[in-house]
Amino acid sequence: MKKSSYCPKHPHVEVEQHCESHDVLISTQCQQNDHRMCERITNLACSLEEISAFKNKKEIINYLMTKCKEKQTEFFEHLDVAKINMNAVEIEIKSCIQTLKDAVQELERTLYEKFTQLKQHLKHAEEMMSNIVKKALFYETVQAITSKFGTTKQNIALNVTLSQLVKELEENRSTDFDLTN
Repeated sequence: MKKSSYCPKHPHVEVEQHCESHDVLISTQCQQNDHRMCERITNLACSLEEISAFKNKKEIINYLMTKCKEKQTEFFEHLDVAKINMNAVEIEIKSCIQTLKDAVQELERTLYEKFTQLKQHLKHAEEMMSNIVKKALFYETVQAITSKFGTTKQNIALNVTLSQLVKELEENRSTDFDLTN
């Protein structure tokens, strides 16, 4: 360190210390004579190193602040991209939900149509069964009467009619009860 100041009391001696109590620059002789009771005497070389270190620390702090601001900017850019991506995903999810709703509605409609068809087939089958039961009761009564009071010709005619009834039932079974459609 280059010393450029001389002590006011000792012009031939350079100042080497600082008395913080009196806030003056002093030489070693001043310290021994006038400032020996002062508690805070600092060597100027150490103070200059501290100032230099302080400047370096300040530069480091400024550098770190700059880096923090860059990282903050980068973070907010990533956040903006994430928000855009999140909105796109949300739109896609809503689209999928709508597609599913449409598919469910179509399935419900199809099932309702099939149910209605089956219901109609069932109603038709019930009507047929009712007619068959009525015819069976009628033919049973006719057979009972014919077998007791009828002639052979009447019995033959009744058996032919019964065989036609059985044929009708078989035809109805093969056509009307096909519910696979």
